[in-house]
Amino acid sequence: MPPHVFAVDGVRLRYGCFEEGDQAWSLSAYREVELGEGAFIPGPLGSSLREPERLRAPLRELLGTLEAPISDASLVLPDSWLRLAVVEAEKLPRGRNAREEILKWKLQQIIPFKVEDLRLREMELAHLQHRPGVRRVLLGFGLDQPMDQFEELFDEQGIRVGNLVNQSLGTLSALGHNLRNVELGVVVLLTRDGYSLSFTYRGEPLLHRHRPLTGQSVAELPEGLVTRDLNLTRVFLRDLVGDATVERVLLVGPEETIEPWSEWLDTSFGVPPLPLEAQHLSLTGDLSGASMHELAPVFGAAAQRIA
Repeated sequence: MPPHVFAVDGVRLRYGCFEEGDQAWSLSAYREVELGEGAFIPGPLGSSLREPERLRAPLRELLGTLEAPISDASLVLPDSWLRLAVVEAEKLPRGRNAREEILKWKLQQIIPFKVEDLRLREMELAHLQHRPGVRRVLLGFGLDQPMDQFEELFDEQGIRVGNLVNQSLGTLSALGHNLRNVELGVVVLLTRDGYSLSFTYRGEPLLHRHRPLTGQSVAELPEGLVTRDLNLTRVFLRDLVGDATVERVLLVGPEETIEPWSEWLDTSFGVPPLPLEAQHLSLTGDLSGASMHELAPVFGAAAQRIA
């Protein structure tokens, strides 16, 4: 993946440049630019720009602070804009078009959006012992029109966006090595737009759950709402992997969310969460200019190994 990564979250445009070394990655540049209030219009599946200039001008401003031009980059979007779902099928056609039609039909059964308006990206997951003969596919989907608009605005500046990734996949890519030696692990991501849980089973993605928030702060959610959702998630996990228990929980979020969420997660999964620290990222360089929880998905997009 390109070492250059941009991230848009509705209020800011962020940029990170990462270099891969023999032992670890290093952060060589980091920038943030405010987008201004009301730059995006909220919608049921993400947000759309109120007008292109609301992103065009901040992008030009940010690029003007860099030492060299950029030709290729990744773009990180909020989980509520670029969502994830797992679909299952006993058989999938080999042909690309026929396969995509089957996956679209499967996806349409579980989401309230028209698949004709969506852009899809797929990744086939490992087979599960509790799902013999079933193929599982992780689908990333978001509205095609806003993504086209993002790509066009970057293209105006000579930048090809070759990789669109949401915050959860970026964070999982950044932190996944911390879960390789556990059977069942989870990365919990708390953001201004909602919260997400990304589970891995024997090092492979297993289950993703996202709850978008409107008019609520993730730090002020009622305990009952969160614990009910976590208990329901445990039911899904049992259906997928039987009696396997969560062995490690990585908690990524603003400082004010760590204490209540640590208690809720410990109660639900029976293991104390590990709040994100710099050592979990295997990232060197000057990290003082960015919060760890905001840097993680940006770094993960650069380190991502998904083709």
